[in-house]
Parts: sequence; structure tokens; C-alpha cells
Amino acid sequence: MRSNSAAKPRGRGGSSARSFRQRRAERSGLRRTSRRRSDRQGAAETWKAFAFARNFLLTTILFGIVAPRVRKPNKRRTRMSWMSKLEALSSLEFRRSYRMSLVTFKKLLAKLKPYLDSQQPQKARVSKPISAVLKLSMTIRYLAGGSYLDVYQHHGVSASSFYKIVRETTDVIDGVFTMRHPTDNPTMLADIEGGFHEISKLDDGLMRGCVGAVDGISMRTRRPNRNEDDRPRRYFNRKQFFALNCQAVVDSRKRFLEMAIDSPGSTHDAVAWIHSDLYRRIQAQEGLPCGHWIAGDAAYGCSAWMLCPCCWLRAQTRMRQEDVWIMCLSRPLAL
Repeated sequence: MRSNSAAKPRGRGGSSARSFRQRRAERSGLRRTSRRRSDRQGAAETWKAFAFARNFLLTTILFGIVAPRVRKPNKRRTRMSWMSKLEALSSLEFRRSYRMSLVTFKKLLAKLKPYLDSQQPQKARVSKPISAVLKLSMTIRYLAGGSYLDVYQHHGVSASSFYKIVRETTDVIDGVFTMRHPTDNPTMLADIEGGFHEISKLDDGLMRGCVGAVDGISMRTRRPNRNEDDRPRRYFNRKQFFALNCQAVVDSRKRFLEMAIDSPGSTHDAVAWIHSDLYRRIQAQEGLPCGHWIAGDAAYGCSAWMLCPCCWLRAQTRMRQEDVWIMCLSRPLAL
């Protein structure tokens, strides 16, 4: 039976059949339409999130401006009574707490009181400003090894006020007292020499002419950054921490005559001593007066005005000689 219409050709070349390119174009169009729809949805969600954040921020700012701020009441602290403190401590306990006697503390207070009172604020938020004796008490107790927690709580001040007071008091002490070895003062040199001679009487008064004992110590510090020093590694010493080399000279009563903190922690004591101001002053005046000298250990070099252990002996002999020398120096100082 013959059909009324002719059979339509099939395959790629047929006119009624869709070509492969047409089908691919249709699929690509559907994908682009779906992608645009998803992009529009994502943009709408992003805009909603941005609008919510904007409205929340504006509401927070407006509420912070309009709403009254609730301020916490100031914490009232009870200041320490200095007289009660003195009554509770014996003379020995006071010396152990402050590393000085009460008489020395009062003399120090008398010299610093005019400068400490001048730093009182015009309007204090508490009933009374912090007195000079409490400022000095907090500073000396903290420098003597007390914990900042115990010091500021016991004295009745805040932690921020405590650190401010310590900085101000140490600046006042540094400005009032000058630490300078009397290299060009024969009278003061004679007093220092007499002190060393007095404590060496147990050894038949062998120590004559000594006007100081020098040694170095590493003062621990933090690692300096590149803005402070372009070679921060110099401050890392042989004891495996960052430090500054401090050169100090004391008299027979272990009182500091002069000190210098001018060198990094890895600097040898002899090099740090050469860079100190005291060494340059002595060199400028061509040494100390005749018959006067400074004692040092084996780290320093002997000269016309500096006496150190013998460094030209053999190792074993040198160690014995150094032990004898250090014993001769330390025995009088330990008395």
C-alpha cells in the first residue's frame, strides 16, 4: 500500500532533521540562560547581605550615638597608711623589703619629695593624690624585687598608675643623683682608697691605692627590632639570651661609683670597658693620679692604672694565681 506522502529522508543531510550544530546551539543557549539566571540570583543574594550589613551598621552607630552610655563607677581603693606600715615592720624586715635602712629611705625621700610633689595632677579622680612617700615606697619595693601585683594592690593604686609612678620616680632619681667616678678629685679618691685599705687590714693592709673595682654583667632585655638596630644578633650573648653589657665600678662598700650600658650583650668586657665614658676620661687625663689604680678580673688588660690577674702564665698556674687574686679581693669585700 503506497503512502500519500513521500518518505522523508533521514540522516544528517535531511531537511526536516535537525543538524548536530543546531542541537549544540540549543544546548549552549540553555546553559547560558541558566548561568545568567544563577548570576542574577547570586547578585541578588549579595545585595541583600550588603543591605543587611549596612542597615545593621547604621543602626549600631545610631544607637551608640543616641543611647546614653552607662559608665562603670570608679573603683575606690584604700590607700596604704605609711605610719601603719612602719609600725608593722621591724628594722630588719624593712631592710629586707626595701634593700635599705629606714634612715637611708628618709634621706632619699627628703631629697626627692620636692620633685615628686610637683608631679601631682591638678584634678585627681580620687579623694587624695598619691603622696611622695607612697610613690617612693612603690618604686623602691618594686626595684628590690617585689611583684607588681603585690605592690600596687598593697599600696591601693591601679596597675596603670603604678607603672606611671615607677617611671616618673626613676626619672626623678636619675635627674637628682649623678653617678660619676671622681677621677680628678684627689680628696674623694683618697676617701675611696682609704675604704679599700681599711677592709684589707686583716691581710696586713696590702691593698693600697685601689680606687674602684670594675666588672661586667649582662642585663637581660628583649630582642631589638630592625628599626632600633640593623644588627639585632649582636645583643644575643653567650648565655643564650638578648642582653646589654653593663660595666660598673664600685667602692669598698659596694656602692656604685659609675656604670655604662653602651654595648650589646655579645661584646667582650674588655671591649665594652674601652667604649665606656670612664675609660675615655681616664685616658684623656693620661691615667689616674700616681699610686691609684682600679681592680679588674682576667677579662681586662693590665695598664699603668688598672691591675688585673697575671695573663702571661701557663694555664694551670694562671688559674691558681687568679684564684689567689680573686680571694684577696673578695675577702675584704665580703666583710
